[in-house]
Amino acid sequence: MKSLSLTLILTVLFTGFLPAYSQTDDDSYDYALENMLMDHCYSYYKEQGIDIKLIMSRVEDVYIKHHILEDRSGDSYIKLLEKIRQENNVLFDCPGLAEDIQNLAYVPESLFAFDSNRISIDTAMINESKLKELETIGNKLAKSINISPEMVADAILQVYDAQDFEHNFYRYAGLIILSDLYRFDPYSSGIMRELPLLEETNTKERTNDPENLLEVYITHEDKILLDGEHTELSALRSSAKAFILKADQTEINVPLLGNQMTSKAIIRLHNDRGTSYDMYLKVQNELIAAYREIRDMKAREFFNKDFDKLDDQQRNSIERLVPRKISEADPVQ
Repeated sequence: MKSLSLTLILTVLFTGFLPAYSQTDDDSYDYALENMLMDHCYSYYKEQGIDIKLIMSRVEDVYIKHHILEDRSGDSYIKLLEKIRQENNVLFDCPGLAEDIQNLAYVPESLFAFDSNRISIDTAMINESKLKELETIGNKLAKSINISPEMVADAILQVYDAQDFEHNFYRYAGLIILSDLYRFDPYSSGIMRELPLLEETNTKERTNDPENLLEVYITHEDKILLDGEHTELSALRSSAKAFILKADQTEINVPLLGNQMTSKAIIRLHNDRGTSYDMYLKVQNELIAAYREIRDMKAREFFNKDFDKLDDQQRNSIERLVPRKISEADPVQ
């Protein structure tokens, strides 16, 4: 039996994200909280230049192609979960599936890649939410030494039905759970493949000027080195932001803004083969957040509002002024 990462399971089941448990009436359930969270999810990925709906549709296509899912219906998801609960190898004995998942350009680790502290959730909405019915189950799973796919499937089936999986929140969460089974080697905590930093950030741009290049390295022990010096994850964002702002600049023409100076900084991210996926994503998110904060700063400077409040033309101008330049090196053996 193959066991899953405890961190992965608890992340995907959202335990700890919301503070209160309550039972709900399925007949009148309106998915108000899920709708709000999905709005934030869509907004976050749009800000990153990612069409999350298209990406998750492609992920779903892979599972339909390999007959893991019958179709896109909620009932198909329930049938899959029931099958996983009965057959512990249903996901692992499908030739070509893992390769197709790994060949997808990008699959998010969680719906909550954004900073959940930016969301203001009304207590009444939480108390009426169906989400927290997973908390008690999640706590039970957390006490288990080995968490298997069958245990996770059984936990989900205790709470959700086909109607829930008609909603994108639960549909996407289900697809992420399936895909994460292939992001981890069942016998190792290391990354199985190089993970792309998305189209905008995965630049092939190189520089011969070391003064404008910041090297970020994650060791097999999940230690972070910044230009060879140890740093903590908590300090990474501010360090990256300071580097970007102090790097040499070049003049470019920016729509709506005219001629402006933009940073020549490039951040290069390296990792060992043994680097954990969880740490890799945390580092990745901190680097992206550094650019997001600079974009917010420039948006307020030129348009007197935050970046996520800009219209499309204004947003494009700030993205041109503050391009994300993050490149990846191949993992070190």
